[in-house]
Order: sequence, then structure tokens, then C-alpha cells
Amino acid sequence: MKNEINTKKIKEYIKANGLSAEEFAGKAEISVTTLRKILKGSMGVRLESLVKIAAAMQIHVSELGEK
Repeated sequence: MKNEINTKKIKEYIKANGLSAEEFAGKAEISVTTLRKILKGSMGVRLESLVKIAAAMQIHVSELGEK
């Protein structure tokens, strides 16, 4: 079973905070290429990346679960 993340929540956060993909990737300490692939759903998400994204958003990683 594939773990799904709520990419909509990430996109909404980026937009609401007026960030570019590059700025958010920097904040999350992941590459912009990785971020774009995650948002497109074209790659699985490593736990390490998920934790970094959640930290950048100042939320618990469980809040990124698909709903």
C-alpha cells in the first residue's frame, strides 16, 4: 500500500505565504526538483523529506497524510 501525502496542503501553504517553489524548497532544505516531483506525485516521498516539509510548514508530519 502506497503512502499518500496531501500535496494540496503543501501547495496551499506555499501560495498563502507568497513563496516560490525555490523559496519553499530552501526553507524545507530539499531540492526544488524533489519538491516539484513530490507535488506532481511523480515520486514517492522519503520520510526524511516529509519531516523537513512538515517542519518548514510548522506542522506535525501526520498532518500531511492524505485526507
